[in-house]
This record gives sequence, structure tokens and C-alpha cells, in this order.
Amino acid sequence: MLRYKFGAFEELDDALAPLVERGLIRKTQVLGRARVAEHVYFLLARGRDVVQSLVQDAPALEWYLERTRLVVDLSDGLGGTQLKDLQYRLPDYAETRWRQYVPAVTEQAREQLHRLKNAAAQQATVHQEAS
Repeated sequence: MLRYKFGAFEELDDALAPLVERGLIRKTQVLGRARVAEHVYFLLARGRDVVQSLVQDAPALEWYLERTRLVVDLSDGLGGTQLKDLQYRLPDYAETRWRQYVPAVTEQAREQLHRLKNAAAQQATVHQEAS
């Protein structure tokens, strides 16, 4: 994604327009005082049907559903500013110059996930030993 004034930026309207036009998703906006405060996207029933059909035809696409669920679980209840603040904890992200592309943070995310899984496993072990 491109680093812009207030964080990573990618214009979603162009990418999502075909999905809106085909009745798969719907977009609404929450207006603030001076500008749009939030964009809200809804997957419509027809969109769910298409996703299910695609996964049935190509089971490897299930991976994308799993990743989407993971992102929702990790970000549930957080607003845009909170999510942006989390992104800026990553040095590669925070140090990217304005109007430059943010490098991939895949490996950093994997390492963090590994640390979290290890910490959870250690807590489970301590809890079992205490029981």
C-alpha cells in the first residue's frame, strides 16, 4: 500500500466497483462534520452465494476465507485510528517515507504470531500444572 498523509492508503472504490455493480456488496458512508468519517462495506446475500460457489469449485480459495476471518477476529471492535496506531508500531511501516510503498510485513507478522502462540501455550501449561 502507498504511505499517504495519515497512513497506508489504497483507493478501494476502483477495486470494489465491479462487486457493487454486480450486487455482491454494498457500500455506505458515515458522514462526519467536514468529511466522510467511515466507509462501511456489506457483503450481500448474492455475494455470499458467489463466495460459497467459488470455494466449492476451487477449495484452495478457503484460505482467503480463513484469512478474512482472522483479520476480523483481530480487528473486531477497533476503529480506523486504533488500527492505524497498531500499524505504526512496526518500524518498516512507521519509517516508510510519504508517497512510498510500505514494504510487506508478512515475516514480521508471522514472527509475532509465533511469539503469541508460544506465550499462549506457556500460559496453558502453567494453568494445567496449577489445576
